[in-house]
Amino acid sequence: MTAIEEKWEKLITGNRLRQEAPPSKDDEGNHFLSDFYRVVFSSSFRRLQDKTQVNPLASTDFVRKRLTHSFEVAVIGERIARVIAEKLKSRIGDKDYRDKFGKIVATACLLHDIGNPPFGHEGELEIRSWADKHDITFADYRSFDGNAQGFRIAVRLQHHGKEYGMNLTASTLAAMLKYPNLPEFDFSKNPIPKLRKRGKSSVFQSEEHHFERVCEFVGLSEGQRHPLSYIVEAADDIVNRLVDLEDGMKLDYISYDQVKSVLAKHKSEYTTELLKKMEERRSLIDIGSEKDKNIWAYQDFRVNATTLFALECEKVFIENIEKLENGTFDSDLISGGKYCDFYKAIEELENSIFGKPDIVRIEAGGKKAISGLLDIYYNEASANTKLFETLPFYPSLNTDIEVDNEKDIRRIADYVSGMTDRYAINHFQQLSGMSL
Repeated sequence: MTAIEEKWEKLITGNRLRQEAPPSKDDEGNHFLSDFYRVVFSSSFRRLQDKTQVNPLASTDFVRKRLTHSFEVAVIGERIARVIAEKLKSRIGDKDYRDKFGKIVATACLLHDIGNPPFGHEGELEIRSWADKHDITFADYRSFDGNAQGFRIAVRLQHHGKEYGMNLTASTLAAMLKYPNLPEFDFSKNPIPKLRKRGKSSVFQSEEHHFERVCEFVGLSEGQRHPLSYIVEAADDIVNRLVDLEDGMKLDYISYDQVKSVLAKHKSEYTTELLKKMEERRSLIDIGSEKDKNIWAYQDFRVNATTLFALECEKVFIENIEKLENGTFDSDLISGGKYCDFYKAIEELENSIFGKPDIVRIEAGGKKAISGLLDIYYNEASANTKLFETLPFYPSLNTDIEVDNEKDIRRIADYVSGMTDRYAINHFQQLSGMSL
């Protein structure tokens, strides 16, 4: 066995933080399939069905919520991963890595948003703001991040009462870590410039021990990403840009003509071909309203553009395999490819959606609900009331807590950040006496 094959044998391991049964070499694929099942049937994953993707509390069922988004990311991620595994056979060994790569990436894709609080990134900002307001000293909440909360859910909160939560394989846990470091990590010392600039973390200090064990199992050094995490990131980026535009068109936030304009500005062989196919599809549709025809034509474009980006991500991964293996790859798979400018143009168009007045107003109300709930339970904790004692409590989580009020704050933040959008609004109204 070559040194590279040994490295990949460690990167793709069926070992779990709490070993359930010795993973035989012939049966490791089933360990990753088990990971997939555990996530799909978890309550934390199910709650994504009412968490914001594009439009919070949307009145139409057409638009995606985080649950649908996560499944779509998993489909794209698994497809890319399986192709890459097949192309790397001669390098990493032929050990049915297609299925293993595919299922590890698919499960990590399902996990990538599982820690998002109500109202998405706006909810993250509100929790950070609340922590600053109350002078919370520990970094986990002053720099609260849904990525780190997702890791916390996976290794602690889900299936409470059991050590290590869902007890997923180390490979799946490593693949979900986009920013493999703690909140107080010295980013200036990170060997990867891009991570130094990001200054984000996928792990709270409270899960440092779990994180260290994951890295030990898969053989990653400090700050190093698992190669498959780049596929998870790429799949999320592809779906975010292309699918969010489709929802934006349905909600009349952007128009078909705007999409055509973006394509027309990028006069290249591939954009010209994409525009031509979309227009041809549009001309062939002879039923439905004008809006329906536009959306159906865009869906054809979305399928073709997804294939374009996926193929390029596979190519960039293969070309940079050594850097990915040793942790020196200084990009993401899309930015490292030839469609980067085209992707950025679509990204700018997609970003224009989020400034729409109705979205801004709902998010503002959502942030009030989040900070209000945190305030209510924080005050109730100080008085040790019956209301505070209604919160879920996980005794095993508190064995390593030293700061006096940290236990209560983590308990409150876990509860509030786990709420769906609608439940957060309704619960705040109930506790505020506005709706009983």
